[in-house]
Amino acid sequence: MTINRIILATIFILLSVIGYAQNFINKGVITYERKVQIHKVLEGNSWAKNNIESFPKFYISTFDLKFNQDTSVYTKTSEDDQKSGSWAVYSKDNEIITFFALEQNIVKRAIYSDVYTVKDSLPKINWKLVNETRMIAGIECKKATAIINDSIFVVAFYTERIQISGGPEQFNGLPGMILGVVVPRLHVSYYAQKVTSMESQTTPMPKQKKQSMTRKEFEEMVMKNMKWAFTNSGIGVLYLFL
Repeated sequence: MTINRIILATIFILLSVIGYAQNFINKGVITYERKVQIHKVLEGNSWAKNNIESFPKFYISTFDLKFNQDTSVYTKTSEDDQKSGSWAVYSKDNEIITFFALEQNIVKRAIYSDVYTVKDSLPKINWKLVNETRMIAGIECKKATAIINDSIFVVAFYTERIQISGGPEQFNGLPGMILGVVVPRLHVSYYAQKVTSMESQTTPMPKQKKQSMTRKEFEEMVMKNMKWAFTNSGIGVLYLFL
Protein backbone atom coordinates (compact mmCIF):
# COMPACT_ATOMS: atom_id res chain seq x y z
CA MET A 1 0.00 0.00 0.00
CA THR A 2 2.78 2.37 0.91
CA ILE A 3 4.64 1.57 -2.32
CA ASN A 4 1.50 2.23 -4.37
CA ARG A 5 1.06 5.59 -2.68
CA ILE A 6 4.66 6.51 -3.41
CA ILE A 7 4.23 5.52 -7.08
CA LEU A 8 1.01 7.52 -7.37
CA ALA A 9 2.59 10.53 -5.69
CA THR A 10 5.59 10.32 -8.02
CA ILE A 11 3.32 10.15 -11.09
CA PHE A 12 1.32 13.12 -9.82
CA ILE A 13 4.47 15.18 -9.31
CA LEU A 14 5.79 14.29 -12.76
CA LEU A 15 2.48 15.21 -14.41
CA SER A 16 2.43 18.50 -12.49
CA VAL A 17 5.98 19.33 -13.59
CA ILE A 18 5.17 18.46 -17.21
CA GLY A 19 1.97 20.54 -17.10
CA TYR A 20 3.82 23.46 -15.52
CA ALA A 21 6.56 23.29 -18.15
CA GLN A 22 3.98 23.31 -20.93
CA ASN A 23 2.77 26.68 -19.70
CA PHE A 24 6.07 28.26 -20.70
CA ILE A 25 6.53 29.83 -24.13
CA ASN A 26 10.08 29.67 -25.50
CA LYS A 27 9.45 30.55 -29.14
CA GLY A 28 6.74 32.57 -30.79
CA VAL A 29 5.36 35.85 -32.04
CA ILE A 30 3.94 38.75 -30.05
CA THR A 31 1.83 41.38 -31.80
CA TYR A 32 2.00 44.80 -30.10
CA GLU A 33 -0.21 47.82 -30.63
CA ARG A 34 1.62 51.12 -30.17
CA LYS A 35 -0.65 54.08 -29.42
CA VAL A 36 0.59 57.68 -29.46
CA GLN A 37 -1.58 60.55 -28.24
CA ILE A 38 -0.90 62.81 -31.22
CA HIS A 39 -2.86 65.77 -29.84
CA LYS A 40 -0.62 65.74 -26.75
CA VAL A 41 2.55 65.33 -28.80
CA LEU A 42 1.68 68.34 -30.97
CA GLU A 43 0.70 70.68 -28.12
CA GLY A 44 3.96 72.62 -28.41
CA ASN A 45 3.91 72.80 -32.20
CA SER A 46 2.89 76.30 -33.39
CA TRP A 47 1.74 75.12 -36.83
CA ALA A 48 -0.34 72.25 -35.49
CA LYS A 49 -2.02 74.49 -32.93
CA ASN A 50 -4.49 75.79 -35.51
CA ASN A 51 -4.88 72.44 -37.26
CA ILE A 52 -5.06 70.04 -34.35
CA GLU A 53 -8.65 68.97 -35.04
CA SER A 54 -7.64 67.67 -38.47
CA PHE A 55 -5.64 64.89 -36.80
CA PRO A 56 -7.08 61.87 -35.00
CA LYS A 57 -6.40 61.82 -31.27
CA PHE A 58 -4.25 58.70 -31.59
CA TYR A 59 -1.61 57.48 -34.01
CA ILE A 60 -1.87 53.69 -33.85
CA SER A 61 0.55 51.19 -35.37
CA THR A 62 1.36 47.52 -34.91
CA PHE A 63 4.60 45.59 -34.54
CA ASP A 64 5.53 41.91 -34.42
CA LEU A 65 8.20 40.57 -32.09
CA LYS A 66 9.45 37.19 -33.33
CA PHE A 67 11.51 35.55 -30.61
CA ASN A 68 13.29 32.47 -29.40
CA GLN A 69 15.66 32.02 -26.46
CA ASP A 70 18.62 33.43 -28.37
CA THR A 71 17.29 36.21 -30.56
CA SER A 72 14.33 38.47 -31.24
CA VAL A 73 13.36 40.59 -34.26
CA TYR A 74 10.98 43.53 -33.81
CA THR A 75 9.41 44.92 -37.00
CA LYS A 76 6.51 47.17 -37.94
CA THR A 77 3.58 45.46 -39.65
CA SER A 78 1.12 48.32 -40.27
CA GLU A 79 1.00 50.99 -42.94
CA ASP A 80 0.76 54.69 -42.04
CA ASP A 81 -2.00 57.05 -43.03
CA GLN A 82 -0.50 60.52 -43.62
CA LYS A 83 -3.59 62.01 -41.97
CA SER A 84 -2.73 60.20 -38.74
CA GLY A 85 0.03 62.66 -37.82
CA SER A 86 2.68 59.98 -38.20
CA TRP A 87 5.09 62.58 -39.60
CA ALA A 88 5.40 63.97 -36.06
CA VAL A 89 6.85 60.73 -34.70
CA TYR A 90 10.60 60.27 -35.09
CA SER A 91 11.99 56.75 -35.48
CA LYS A 92 8.44 55.48 -35.84
CA ASP A 93 9.51 52.50 -37.98
CA ASN A 94 12.20 51.05 -35.72
CA GLU A 95 13.45 47.59 -36.65
CA ILE A 96 15.38 45.92 -33.85
CA ILE A 97 17.41 42.71 -33.68
CA THR A 98 18.31 41.65 -30.14
CA PHE A 99 20.96 39.07 -29.23
CA PHE A 100 20.16 38.06 -25.65
CA ALA A 101 23.34 36.12 -24.79
CA LEU A 102 25.55 38.94 -26.08
CA GLU A 103 23.30 41.61 -24.52
CA GLN A 104 23.53 43.55 -27.77
CA ASN A 105 21.15 44.83 -30.38
CA ILE A 106 21.10 46.35 -33.86
CA VAL A 107 18.50 49.06 -34.45
CA LYS A 108 17.47 50.32 -37.87
CA ARG A 109 16.05 53.80 -37.28
CA ALA A 110 14.28 55.80 -39.96
CA ILE A 111 14.00 59.56 -39.48
CA TYR A 112 12.03 60.97 -42.39
CA SER A 113 13.83 59.67 -45.51
CA ASP A 114 17.11 58.88 -43.74
CA VAL A 115 17.84 55.44 -42.32
CA TYR A 116 20.50 54.83 -39.66
CA THR A 117 21.87 51.61 -38.21
CA VAL A 118 22.78 51.72 -34.52
CA LYS A 119 24.74 48.82 -33.01
CA ASP A 120 25.38 48.82 -29.28
CA SER A 121 24.88 47.02 -25.98
CA LEU A 122 21.35 46.75 -24.60
CA PRO A 123 20.19 49.81 -22.67
CA LYS A 124 20.49 49.23 -18.91
CA ILE A 125 17.23 49.92 -17.09
CA ASN A 126 17.03 49.95 -13.30
CA TRP A 127 13.62 48.38 -12.76
CA LYS A 128 11.68 48.40 -9.50
CA LEU A 129 9.32 45.42 -9.12
CA VAL A 130 5.81 46.23 -7.91
CA ASN A 131 3.37 43.86 -6.17
CA GLU A 132 0.62 44.29 -8.75
CA THR A 133 -0.67 42.21 -11.66
CA ARG A 134 -2.61 42.80 -14.85
CA MET A 135 -3.99 40.60 -17.63
CA ILE A 136 -2.58 41.39 -21.09
CA ALA A 137 -3.49 39.29 -24.14
CA GLY A 138 -4.95 36.70 -21.80
CA ILE A 139 -1.72 36.32 -19.81
CA GLU A 140 -1.16 37.43 -16.22
CA CYS A 141 1.64 39.98 -16.02
CA LYS A 142 3.55 41.54 -13.14
CA LYS A 143 4.24 45.26 -12.85
CA ALA A 144 7.56 47.12 -12.76
CA THR A 145 8.55 50.78 -12.94
CA ALA A 146 11.72 52.64 -13.89
CA ILE A 147 13.22 56.03 -14.69
CA ILE A 148 15.03 56.22 -18.02
CA ASN A 149 17.21 59.08 -19.28
CA ASP A 150 17.26 60.60 -15.80
CA SER A 151 13.66 61.86 -15.82
CA ILE A 152 11.30 59.75 -17.97
CA PHE A 153 8.99 57.52 -15.91
CA VAL A 154 8.12 54.12 -17.39
CA VAL A 155 5.57 51.50 -16.34
CA ALA A 156 5.98 47.96 -17.66
CA PHE A 157 4.12 44.67 -17.34
CA TYR A 158 6.00 41.42 -17.88
CA THR A 159 5.15 37.72 -17.87
CA GLU A 160 7.25 34.94 -16.40
CA ARG A 161 5.56 32.49 -18.78
CA ILE A 162 8.03 33.76 -21.37
CA GLN A 163 11.33 33.63 -19.52
CA ILE A 164 13.15 35.85 -21.99
CA SER A 165 14.26 39.31 -20.93
CA GLY A 166 12.93 41.26 -23.91
CA GLY A 167 10.04 43.42 -25.00
CA PRO A 168 8.90 46.08 -27.49
CA GLU A 169 11.42 48.62 -28.79
CA GLN A 170 14.57 48.31 -26.63
CA PHE A 171 12.84 47.66 -23.31
CA ASN A 172 14.53 44.75 -21.52
CA GLY A 173 15.99 43.65 -18.20
CA LEU A 174 12.98 42.12 -16.42
CA PRO A 175 12.62 38.45 -15.35
CA GLY A 176 10.28 37.74 -18.25
CA MET A 177 8.98 39.12 -21.53
CA ILE A 178 7.45 42.61 -21.39
CA LEU A 179 3.92 42.62 -22.80
CA GLY A 180 2.94 46.16 -21.85
CA VAL A 181 4.74 49.52 -21.56
CA VAL A 182 3.42 52.99 -20.80
CA VAL A 183 5.56 56.15 -21.03
CA PRO A 184 3.28 59.00 -19.81
CA ARG A 185 5.68 61.85 -20.58
CA LEU A 186 6.02 60.72 -24.20
CA HIS A 187 2.27 60.05 -24.48
CA VAL A 188 2.85 56.53 -25.76
CA SER A 189 1.86 52.99 -24.80
CA TYR A 190 2.61 49.51 -26.11
CA TYR A 191 0.35 46.56 -25.35
CA ALA A 192 0.48 43.00 -26.65
CA GLN A 193 -2.69 42.12 -28.54
CA LYS A 194 -1.79 38.52 -29.25
CA VAL A 195 0.85 36.02 -28.13
CA THR A 196 1.37 32.99 -30.36
CA SER A 197 3.53 30.06 -29.29
CA MET A 198 5.39 28.51 -32.21
CA GLU A 199 7.80 25.78 -31.16
CA SER A 200 9.27 25.62 -34.66
CA GLN A 201 9.74 29.39 -34.77
CA THR A 202 12.94 30.53 -36.42
CA THR A 203 14.01 34.16 -36.29
CA PRO A 204 14.99 35.43 -39.77
CA MET A 205 17.67 38.09 -39.73
CA PRO A 206 16.80 41.27 -41.66
CA LYS A 207 19.47 42.64 -43.98
CA GLN A 208 21.96 44.78 -42.09
CA LYS A 209 23.94 47.74 -43.33
CA LYS A 210 27.69 47.35 -43.04
CA GLN A 211 28.15 50.84 -41.62
CA SER A 212 26.72 51.51 -38.19
CA MET A 213 27.09 53.91 -35.29
CA THR A 214 26.85 53.62 -31.52
CA ARG A 215 23.83 54.82 -29.58
CA LYS A 216 25.78 57.82 -28.29
CA GLU A 217 26.86 58.80 -31.80
CA PHE A 218 23.27 58.55 -33.01
CA GLU A 219 21.93 60.71 -30.17
CA GLU A 220 24.63 63.34 -30.78
CA MET A 221 23.83 63.41 -34.49
CA VAL A 222 20.11 63.87 -33.87
CA MET A 223 20.62 66.57 -31.26
CA LYS A 224 22.99 68.45 -33.57
CA ASN A 225 20.99 68.24 -36.80
CA MET A 226 17.47 68.39 -35.39
CA LYS A 227 17.86 70.77 -32.49
CA TRP A 228 14.83 72.75 -33.66
CA ALA A 229 12.60 69.79 -32.87
CA PHE A 230 13.65 69.95 -29.23
CA THR A 231 13.43 73.72 -28.80
CA ASN A 232 10.32 74.64 -30.80
CA SER A 233 8.14 71.69 -29.90
CA GLY A 234 7.96 68.59 -27.78
CA ILE A 235 8.09 66.10 -30.63
CA GLY A 236 11.85 65.69 -30.81
CA VAL A 237 12.19 63.58 -27.68
CA LEU A 238 9.61 61.05 -28.86
CA TYR A 239 11.31 57.71 -29.52
CA LEU A 240 14.78 59.20 -29.61
CA PHE A 241 15.88 57.17 -26.61
CA LEU A 242 13.63 54.10 -26.96
